[in-house]
Amino acid sequence: DPSILLQMYDEYAQRNQVASYRQKLLQKDREDLDADSKNYEEELMSLYELARHRRGSGTDRETREKAFEEMVEKYPDAYATAKVIAERAVRSAFRRNTTAVEEYYQMLRQNDKFATVTTDRGLEVLPNIEHYLAQQYLQDGRIEDARGLRDSLDLNFSDSYILTREPGTGWKWLPVSQIVSKLDQQIK
Repeated sequence: DPSILLQMYDEYAQRNQVASYRQKLLQKDREDLDADSKNYEEELMSLYELARHRRGSGTDRETREKAFEEMVEKYPDAYATAKVIAERAVRSAFRRNTTAVEEYYQMLRQNDKFATVTTDRGLEVLPNIEHYLAQQYLQDGRIEDARGLRDSLDLNFSDSYILTREPGTGWKWLPVSQIVSKLDQQIK
């Protein structure tokens, strides 16, 4: 059946596009962290390692919080600081802590240099957080807030991909154009 072959081809092509997209993000992420290592004191990278929440690190919550606060205070423009903020935003989204996500989102939006912050797994944080918040706002009846985020996705992240979870399909990467279209249907 030609339609099945076409569908398989489209899925294969999209997987390759996503892989290429994520590879570029990871490359830029490494370059930005390397630039931090060269441009800032060694203390920044030490704080970065302490502030991150990783299994098996042996770092307690209090130590992570203190390191995070110190990074935000001493190195507000460092990419490493943005990365820790971004990781916290993503973790908060997975825990459905919308208040924390909003707080971290505002921290990231305050600095234009943080617009492309990426996690170690190749997740571009801002468009994913905007999608999460738009969904939450729609559930809460905050239509205008959701529309604002929809517009930001369309304007600022049209070439990006969002990691979504849809019933029956599991986790899937979708282009922002599809996400915006789905949001348009929900906002009506």
